[in-house]
Amino acid sequence: MLAEIQKLLPDHVIGKTADVEPKPVEKLPQSPRGIWMRSGSSLTCVVVVLDETGKPQDAMVSYPSRMGLTEQEKQVILSVQWTPAQVGGQARPSLVSMDFEIR
Repeated sequence: MLAEIQKLLPDHVIGKTADVEPKPVEKLPQSPRGIWMRSGSSLTCVVVVLDETGKPQDAMVSYPSRMGLTEQEKQVILSVQWTPAQVGGQARPSLVSMDFEIR
């Protein structure tokens, strides 16, 4: 699903492939209980769309594919500031995958 999202946003690099990966500036939020309760899975993957400054612009569930985020869940995820991805010394918009796993 990440590749599909990148097709929609071709100017965004996948964070893990950048020369300098985006990193959260603060602690990542705990998985809101509703995400895993609705997903029926112990793992939920969320793709966060970052601008070139590391500010989150959007968030969507990539796994399980049939699921979406509530507005409250989205706001919790979008509240995390990231360092920008860099490619060739230039800040770039990026896509970051966050995995919420229930153990």
